[in-house]
Amino acid sequence: MFILLTSILKQKPVQIVKKKIDWQKLLRYAEYHDVITLFYYAVLGIEKELAGKWEEDLYHKYKKELLLQSEYLVAQEAIIWQLEQQHIHALLLSGIARYDLYYKKEMGDIDSLEFLVEAGSLRKIQAMMDAMDYEKKEERGYHGVLYVRTPGIRVRFLKEIPDAGRRVRKMLEQQPKGKPYVRGLTPEKQYIYNLTALMEHYLLGNITIRKILDFRLYKEKFSSMISAETVKEVLEKSRMTEWEQCLIGLSDLWFGKGVSAEESVLVLALEEYVLNPGKVDLVLDKKLLPSNRKRLDFYERDREEEWRVKKKGWIFPSKDYMKQFFPVLKRAPFLIVFCWGIRGGRIFKKIAGQNIGKLEKTILEKFKRIKRDKGAKENEKDEVR
Repeated sequence: MFILLTSILKQKPVQIVKKKIDWQKLLRYAEYHDVITLFYYAVLGIEKELAGKWEEDLYHKYKKELLLQSEYLVAQEAIIWQLEQQHIHALLLSGIARYDLYYKKEMGDIDSLEFLVEAGSLRKIQAMMDAMDYEKKEERGYHGVLYVRTPGIRVRFLKEIPDAGRRVRKMLEQQPKGKPYVRGLTPEKQYIYNLTALMEHYLLGNITIRKILDFRLYKEKFSSMISAETVKEVLEKSRMTEWEQCLIGLSDLWFGKGVSAEESVLVLALEEYVLNPGKVDLVLDKKLLPSNRKRLDFYERDREEEWRVKKKGWIFPSKDYMKQFFPVLKRAPFLIVFCWGIRGGRIFKKIAGQNIGKLEKTILEKFKRIKRDKGAKENEKDEVR
């Protein structure tokens, strides 16, 4: 994967790997890490027969991403225009500028447009988004309000910067009043916001190769416009220095010249975390995010609570759900306890019936096999005689 991506980013011929490639697995992996567009260009440099039947599937996914890109270009322009018309102050935190990080815009990818707004503007924004045919969607764990629209446009409005210390939040959230109502971040502020956004994705367990790559390309493109001293001071006071260094190290490991032996321990631990979704590394958490321990603990507890609530919902469904199968509850809602019992009995009977059926089938197959073996042995005895 990284051989292909690095070759296409450096505009070098793709090295042909001699060993057999599991294209289905590689394609699924590229899709999860949001690098389909890059992967497509990389595969173009390989002999067609290597990709085989998966080439067509890759092409369809690539075309889908291109369609989404054109939709995002229109969506950002329309939303900014609406915010200006309604005099709503907003900071554009993440948008279509991410496409410009790549020498071909088609290689870029964004998962959502993000705006920072004042809390008092959210009701006005909801009316605006409703008028534009966006649907409000609950997204557990993330900050802000998310709106979605076909064919997959996602727009998030935040009322504060998540996972940022007081100094970082104060630096990023300051914005002048008056026209234009919608502004972008300076390169310096954008770099710091990118770090805090990656921290959010880390905490939620969905940090991807694409997000690490975008971080690296932004740093390379705007390094001359970013004051290293200012960034260092802000990150030190917010206890985010180790986080920045580890992200830089991981991007160097994947797309640069590698890392030193001293850096490798934390960098390799972060790499394993990114490439193995769902993995928990408490030592890594404590080292990288010393100021976010409380939130990490909250997410661990919250997942347990979510699982408990789900189980309770499966065993004891809501009254509205039960009315579909037990109309009597419309007249006598107090009978819901008995209906839960009847439903549980039916489910148990169904599961037991399925298990008994499987058991009967297994026993019959076993008897048939014994009978075949016995017949074969008798035939052998006859032949010997």
